[in-house]
Amino acid sequence: MEQLENFFGLKEKGTTVGTEVRAGTTTFMTMAYIAVVQPLIMSACGMPWNAVFAMTVLFSGLATIFMGLKANFPFAIAPGMGTNAIFAFSIVNAGAAGWETALGMIFWAGMGIVIFSIRFLKWTKWLGAPEKVYNLCIRESVVKSIPSGLQIGFGAAIGAFLLSLGLGPNGIGLVRSWDAANGPVMTSVSDPNIIVGLVGIAACAIMFFLKGKKFNVRGAILICILAVTAVLMLLGLAPLPAGVFSLPSDIGEIAFKLDISGALKPQYVPFILVFFLNDIFSTTGTALSCVGKSGLNKDGKFDKWNEIFFVDALAAPAGAVFGLTTPTCYVESAAGVADGGKTGLASVTTGVLFLLTMFLSPIFISIPAVATGVALVIVGLVMFSSLAEVDLTDVTISVPLGLMIFTTLIVNDFASAMCIGLAVWVLMAAFCRFALKQKEHLANRGTQIMAAVMLVMSVLKLIFTI
Repeated sequence: MEQLENFFGLKEKGTTVGTEVRAGTTTFMTMAYIAVVQPLIMSACGMPWNAVFAMTVLFSGLATIFMGLKANFPFAIAPGMGTNAIFAFSIVNAGAAGWETALGMIFWAGMGIVIFSIRFLKWTKWLGAPEKVYNLCIRESVVKSIPSGLQIGFGAAIGAFLLSLGLGPNGIGLVRSWDAANGPVMTSVSDPNIIVGLVGIAACAIMFFLKGKKFNVRGAILICILAVTAVLMLLGLAPLPAGVFSLPSDIGEIAFKLDISGALKPQYVPFILVFFLNDIFSTTGTALSCVGKSGLNKDGKFDKWNEIFFVDALAAPAGAVFGLTTPTCYVESAAGVADGGKTGLASVTTGVLFLLTMFLSPIFISIPAVATGVALVIVGLVMFSSLAEVDLTDVTISVPLGLMIFTTLIVNDFASAMCIGLAVWVLMAAFCRFALKQKEHLANRGTQIMAAVMLVMSVLKLIFTI
């Protein structure tokens, strides 16, 4: 126990082994759906379900453990939602390419992420290059160029995304869809699943938010996930696990099957760019919001960006090699952060649970969507509290944040919403700097260059997404 505390710096960060293990379990419970959803989507385009399931939990487990050991931060990594849908339906089923070639596109996008995310000029140090050259990491430089108020405020946009997930058809199901003319289309609250979900949200909110000397329930989110699952099963609204143990399938059916050279045809460049930009923006937004919520981002400074982006970058092409769509840092990591997670021990816990899922899949895949939906709603509400730390009187911060939150709720796509927010921030900051001569905006040449990079990337992402 003492070795764990020393390795992860638990006392220094004000946490304990119990808190980290609970937080890691909470993160796993909220994102365990990927073990079922990923093979479900990928099998729709001809990939074997069992092999995708086994590789999803194996790769997610190992990558998440690596994140915990390398970056010492509670992030979980798994194949990203959205990317898998583009892969299966917009490429393979649309007849643009076979799944082997589509995996090649994922690989090349991942290699772009590697170049963008690591200090690839480190070797120039021995040639006498200045520090700003050999320590250059484009992705880290972009993040540091974003003002701290906007970084912290990303948590609110993430909160909106989590709320939409938790209330939507893949959560408790209260919001069936979003109609462009009339807004959210609600499901009847007489549905017993929704009743249980709403009661679960109320109970979890009471346990989570009403904390004091006489009332402080630790692990409220995890308790509610388990309680809602049990209630739904007792009422016959969710099936009992079909068993306990299961043996993993042959992952060789999808591993090393990618077509790298075939993916380099000119017509595939837009798909590669979409995969690249989607991971860059979704992971960056998740990282900024979770770091801000953890309390470890002191005065806008955080010393683990390089490690986080390094692990995420390596996972991107590796996922394609092993037959998966682009792995990314999961927004559900916020659930573990909200439950007290501050170190990599939480990630190690999440990763170990993913590995166990290979042998205990009947238990884990029986967790109903309503139970995880309850957790996502609570975490979404928690993330909105980050706005209290943002100076909303600064319109160059409040306007982009408002657009991000609104866009997230409308299109249910945080990466695209972040692009809109960043593009608006760059344009407003540039106007204040060069037209109004307000020197505090885009204060130096490095920030101006990174802002231009962000603007170009944001516009390209929106063009190809639309």
